[in-house]
Amino acid sequence: MTTDFDAAVEDVTAHLTSERQAWLFGAGISCRSGLPLMYPLTELVAANYADTSAAHHALFASLRSGLPDTAHIEHVLSQLGDFVALAERSKDQKIAIGEADYAVETLRALHGGIRDAIRDVIRRGYLPGENGGAPKVAEEGKHVVKVDHHRDFLRTLFAARDKVGRPLRPVYFFTLNDVAPNFYPALSSFWRLDLPFRACWAAGADAEPLMLRSV
Repeated sequence: MTTDFDAAVEDVTAHLTSERQAWLFGAGISCRSGLPLMYPLTELVAANYADTSAAHHALFASLRSGLPDTAHIEHVLSQLGDFVALAERSKDQKIAIGEADYAVETLRALHGGIRDAIRDVIRRGYLPGENGGAPKVAEEGKHVVKVDHHRDFLRTLFAARDKVGRPLRPVYFFTLNDVAPNFYPALSSFWRLDLPFRACWAAGADAEPLMLRSV
């Protein structure tokens, strides 16, 4: 007698061996690999501006205080980008945020600083906080980002589709921006190729090796 579990396994197997496949990966695929999701990333970036002596401390604090409590670092960057656009169109190249006026150069400098802080987290990985402590960016030279789970997924996927005498149709992989730094190294090591960000991978006997897509 076929159980619901057996039926579910058969259903998953049928999908894995399907002739036509496309996979869309979101940020969760990086969760077990040493990269933070959006809210831990927000706190990691915010730590750079927590000290009152830090450059752009007041501006960063004003931006966050003007956003909902649920806002994350992407919202901060979007808000900052809007202020840059408004300042650029103003007569004196400044804009009031909170109780202070900020020049467009200052806004751009903070935008670049946040970008660089995100880059450092993605490049090094992070360590979750212990016993309720704050998460920390891994030290320089001690990279903690791993792609083992991604390699295991790829091997399992292609092993399930490998049927003797049957040509393989392309498998399409779509990733979002925050996944790219983590999933592409797995693909690169799997096929010994280097990939740019924002890509759609097609793998199979008759597939083009790489097709760029804006996703």
